[in-house]
Amino acid sequence: MSARLVIGIAFAGFVALGLPEGATGVAWPSIADEFGRPIGQLGLLIAALVVGYSVAAGFIGPITDRVGLGWALVGSSAASTVGLFGMALAPTWPMVVVAMAVLGAGGGVVDAGLNAHVALERGARVMHLLHASFGVGATIGPALMTLFVVGSTSWRWGFGAIGVVQLGLGVLYLRTRTAWGAPEPPVPGRRRVDGAVVLSLAVFAVYTGLEVAAGQWAFSVLSEGRGVSAGAAGLAVTGFWGALTLGRLVAGAAGERWRPGATLSAGLALSVLGTVLFWWAPVMWVGAVGLLVVGLGLAPIFPMLTLLTPMRVGRERSTTVIGYQLTAASIGAVA
Repeated sequence: MSARLVIGIAFAGFVALGLPEGATGVAWPSIADEFGRPIGQLGLLIAALVVGYSVAAGFIGPITDRVGLGWALVGSSAASTVGLFGMALAPTWPMVVVAMAVLGAGGGVVDAGLNAHVALERGARVMHLLHASFGVGATIGPALMTLFVVGSTSWRWGFGAIGVVQLGLGVLYLRTRTAWGAPEPPVPGRRRVDGAVVLSLAVFAVYTGLEVAAGQWAFSVLSEGRGVSAGAAGLAVTGFWGALTLGRLVAGAAGERWRPGATLSAGLALSVLGTVLFWWAPVMWVGAVGLLVVGLGLAPIFPMLTLLTPMRVGRERSTTVIGYQLTAASIGAVA
């Protein structure tokens, strides 16, 4: 099987990973209304997602050692499909929370597994385009969910539609399971945590906290807190994910020409500026522009940090450490 096809499937996997993340924030006011939950309990729903995600991501090293990345991807897609259809069909609020945890577990495996694979086997261009693919899904997600929320149907149909996409992806993983490499024997000292790892965990936590806050809460802040129409709020959130995607596409086109240190510094500065603009927002359009700037600023940070991991901790420890980093990212998302 060609390397280009494997990379294409990896990109599709990240599109599918981004779809529910972008859609959940838009669906949340409708979910809260249907089940009689206070608007602030979005944090509980995100926490359920993150618990499943962090447990799965934290064990990506042992999982791939035992069954290989191919079968791990098959299992992750199965879990994500169950979680998405669980969201679509959940009759009670506790079932929504459980479905979100199952969805998170599926996402944790595919996120950690594909990040490690690309960091070890590909380069900066593929890494940025991989994360741009996530942005494509996260951009389509709120636009898709907005159609269901604003139209005469239900948010449940939005999750069901994403579940069909995930089911098709699972078939692709199953058919290509041997193309992702065989299981490797465990490496002594692979789970060691040193100063470089601890610092990277802190950065992943802070970064993901900001991305999740912007992506999940912006719709509620705009529509419930600032009186913006649901359509305009959905468009603003779509713009955030679109800017994130655009930034990663540009970084992918630049490939190895962008210096990691300068790229990370510029991204951090833009993300702070955009956050201030969204908070200040003397008029609606300033807040919307702030969201766009946050998306552009965040764009290169996650893929660049992941790409640098093998250089900092060594190839043998990379898969396990990337799993730890994504677990730290999930803790930042809850915070």
